[in-house]
Amino acid sequence: MTVKTSSKYYFRSLLNKFEPNAQLSNTILYYEGEVNHEITLALAAITEKHLAENFEKRIIQKKVFNVMIECLQNIDKHTFKLNKDNHSIRKGAILVSDFNDSYSITSGNTVTQKQMNELTSNINNLQYKKKEELRGLYKVQLENGRLSEKGGAGLGFIDIARKTENSLNFSFVSLKNKLYFFVLKIIIYKNK
Repeated sequence: MTVKTSSKYYFRSLLNKFEPNAQLSNTILYYEGEVNHEITLALAAITEKHLAENFEKRIIQKKVFNVMIECLQNIDKHTFKLNKDNHSIRKGAILVSDFNDSYSITSGNTVTQKQMNELTSNINNLQYKKKEELRGLYKVQLENGRLSEKGGAGLGFIDIARKTENSLNFSFVSLKNKLYFFVLKIIIYKNK
């Protein structure tokens, strides 16, 4: 199955629905395209540099960095593969914004209907859990979770929820061919 995007910034238009306040002046990083290990490292370096140059507290730097890495790994491991010139690629988008009181990390990638159902169930299971409950879930998953065929142990969303202590905001936009654009938005408050 081939899914084509109509413009270079197709994903940006989808992300903007969930991050309408993001303006160029707030943007630390916006990337749209193929996501793999090398690209993840490059994007992480850009974000890490910005955080250090702005003298952000070390704990906030770590939270932003770790959440961004989890989002990029989610794109890399779980995006529906798009075919381009007989070559499968995993495309997605990430937007990291710096506001007065918080950082916002918004990521998006294409998923199947089955993945959409699984994501909805998994994230809803984490919503509004207390810190202790998340810590317990993390330990159970770490001890009992098996590596999936894609290399994940199911810890990503639990880890994001633990680090941010906020609800995970997410939504899906219906695309063609029974595919959906999954958008995840995470807020990290600077004074928490």
